[in-house]
Amino acid sequence: MKTVTPRVSALAGCYNEASRGCVWLRDVIQHIRGSCGIISDKEPPTVLHEDNAACIAQLKEGYMKGDRTKHILLKFFFTHDLQKSGDISIQQVRSCENLADLFTKSLPNSTFQRLDQDQETNESVLQSTDPIH
Repeated sequence: MKTVTPRVSALAGCYNEASRGCVWLRDVIQHIRGSCGIISDKEPPTVLHEDNAACIAQLKEGYMKGDRTKHILLKFFFTHDLQKSGDISIQQVRSCENLADLFTKSLPNSTFQRLDQDQETNESVLQSTDPIH
């Protein structure tokens, strides 16, 4: 538990910031759509990816136990509440497919090249579906 607690605490802080950013962006998009007269039903949840299964389980279940996790409860429950309301969805991504690892870890050359290619593919798909391009 000694190594898991700091990791989950750090992840809870990251998810708190990411969740706050998602809420802000979703509100901005809703405001722009409303200003343009575009009325839409509730948006699908914004997907946040995580490769730590223990973190995902605790965030989805809304349960953390232990005296050493009291300091992260507010951050943790904010993210959990957003999941319950359908604003965000935290989904697992396999570590070998985690594009964020390009920026956070020293990777073997073959893994780096594969993830870099995946990232370029994702960008081209987004550009081809973007009506501005």
